[in-house]
Amino acid sequence: MQRYRGSPTRLIFVRLPRGPVQRPGLPPAQGAAIPELAASANVVLADEHALDFLERPEYFSDPYHLDGPGAEQLTRALVRLTLEILGQRLSASVGG
Repeated sequence: MQRYRGSPTRLIFVRLPRGPVQRPGLPPAQGAAIPELAASANVVLADEHALDFLERPEYFSDPYHLDGPGAEQLTRALVRLTLEILGQRLSASVGG
């Protein structure tokens, strides 16, 4: 974050899909894990549930890795999410 302080670069943090099923010993997702980062002007925390729809067996090849269709859906979702976030930030900086 220090490297980009004062630059127009935006850092976007996203919680990636954790797997097709809840694993024992892994607490359920709750609240942003790093909310203090959002206080920086160049940091955006994406909605931590934005990619929850991918946590389904048909998108994983094993308990940890997305398969081809899952990776494609992740890419599409990340592009939409990034454009949405940057669009909001651009509108806010222009005053609209």
